[in-house]
Amino acid sequence: LNIFVGGTSATWSHLAQTVLPEYILNSLWLSLGVGIGVGTLGVTTAWLTAMHDFPGRRFFEWALVLPLAMPAYVMAYVYTDFLQFVGPLQTALRETFGWQHGDYWFPDIRSLPGAILMFVCVLYPYVYLLVRTAFLERASGMLEAARTLGMGPWRAFFAVSWPITYWSRNWQISRGLGNSSNCTSEDSCSSSSMISLQRSMHSSQM
Repeated sequence: LNIFVGGTSATWSHLAQTVLPEYILNSLWLSLGVGIGVGTLGVTTAWLTAMHDFPGRRFFEWALVLPLAMPAYVMAYVYTDFLQFVGPLQTALRETFGWQHGDYWFPDIRSLPGAILMFVCVLYPYVYLLVRTAFLERASGMLEAARTLGMGPWRAFFAVSWPITYWSRNWQISRGLGNSSNCTSEDSCSSSSMISLQRSMHSSQM
């Protein structure tokens, strides 16, 4: 609220000359990375569980929704503690192989790519649920028609299945980005997701 109070021009000028450009750039890269990651992972898992049959498919149908049960900041704390230098994973590696600090390379979880990874792991179910429902309800018949017309599997996917999920895919990507900061303990974050899950499960059983 200080932006509405007079006499803060010097503060804003200082921020603009020091940290503000970096903050804006990091925010843009974070949004871009999370959007691409959420869309790619959500559509891929939805396509595999809806249109293909493989061992463990029914398990993954509901297991892929489990990240919705954990808020993003909780998962960030868990993964940061698990993957940092003094965490159990790196400690076990050093004790097993006799490594010391600097003897091996390990990705830094406290970084922009680490933040993108955490958000993608938490938010992809938003895309997964709606896109999977769209595949189950509308894509199968159209795909069969496309295949009878001579389209290959990849061409049929991009010409038929991909446009079908346009609105649900893009809407859920933007919704996931919007909920990246406020979807913590609110029941609204899980209610609509559970409705979509029930619809997709019902469609898969018919």
